[in-house]
Amino acid sequence: MSRQPSATTNFGRRFWVLAALSLGPAVATSFARFAYALILPAMRAELDLSYSQAGSLNTSNALGYLVGALLCTHYVSRLGNRRLFSFGLVVTVLALLGAGLAETFIGQMALRGVAGISSAMVYISGAVLVSNLYPDRPEVSKTAIAIYFGGAGAGIVMSGVGIPWLLATLGDVAWRSAWLAIGGISGAFAITSIWASRRIAEPAAGATAKPWSMSAFQGALASYFLFGLGYIAYMTFVIAWMVSRGASAVSVALTWGTLGVATMLAPIVWRVPRSRWSAAKMLAAVGVVISIGAAIPLYSTALPAMILSAFFFGTAMFSVPTSITDLIKTSLPKTAWGPAMAVFTVVFAIGQSMGPVLSGWIADAAHSLNASLAASVVILLGASVAGMHQRENTIAPASPISSTVAVRSSVAVR
Repeated sequence: MSRQPSATTNFGRRFWVLAALSLGPAVATSFARFAYALILPAMRAELDLSYSQAGSLNTSNALGYLVGALLCTHYVSRLGNRRLFSFGLVVTVLALLGAGLAETFIGQMALRGVAGISSAMVYISGAVLVSNLYPDRPEVSKTAIAIYFGGAGAGIVMSGVGIPWLLATLGDVAWRSAWLAIGGISGAFAITSIWASRRIAEPAAGATAKPWSMSAFQGALASYFLFGLGYIAYMTFVIAWMVSRGASAVSVALTWGTLGVATMLAPIVWRVPRSRWSAAKMLAAVGVVISIGAAIPLYSTALPAMILSAFFFGTAMFSVPTSITDLIKTSLPKTAWGPAMAVFTVVFAIGQSMGPVLSGWIADAAHSLNASLAASVVILLGASVAGMHQRENTIAPASPISSTVAVRSSVAVR
């Protein structure tokens, strides 16, 4: 007679599945999106890129993310979250490896776009899978999702430790080796994460989409758009800004590592305010904090200042989508969560797509990154102000002639 696993053993096994699955965001976000900031100074020097071209590479990645989010909403009911998650990881790894081999700007542009499409599939489908990991323990699900997103912070720390050292040792020419190394690590992470995804039951395809009034969320939609538009400038150019000011590889590594650690600590930092404040108030507060983090480099790029900047920015970066999720859940019936989250994801992606090329254009026009970083601070403060104008728990049922959106899917913000 076989022994049934105890509840404690089963819980422990699911935790390890969760830990393995959280490597997905490390690949999709930390490596495929944010590691570019660390490699950018070397790529600019070797490929003779202007700031506009450098920004357009990240815009290509952000546009790809937008396309990937839209594809998820369309194909998840046909293919399932596990297939999209696995497919997205494989394609992301291949795109990262390709970045180390492509010789031309056009080739890099195409690969950044492909990585954006596939990473969106990983990030979104993985979040849906995590939501089904503890169906019998709803009180644990919220923590599970936080751990899943925390994988991105771990990836930021890893890239911050390795890439600056590699470039300092081998010089700017090693940017290709950096991409190949990231691709190799991502391959190992992908294998582990795909294994984990196969041990989670496929969630239901999602409830029938329900209409919801976009007009009731004008403040939050504007805030999320401005956040996407503003935050990506810091994540694209802050390392280039430090290097242009003579920062050492050690300073870059410590700053980027602090950013990753702060991202992982964010749920603890914001735990009390999140439990006491409304989601709209949290959105506004987080906007102020991330603005402070983005503003500090304008006054000083000394190591203590940059570490403080990274800590402020890191604690707020992933707290914005968390606040948006809380707002949706407290303001709408469950049947409308999926459609609303999908629309917020698209709005964010549009802002994120515009941010890098806009920042690069401003930097080229002003012949300095100072102007583009200053513009991002203003934009992020605007996101906070827009969040202050969002009202909660006043959502009336949408009428047939009201502004409504119905998207067929179950999608997580960011």
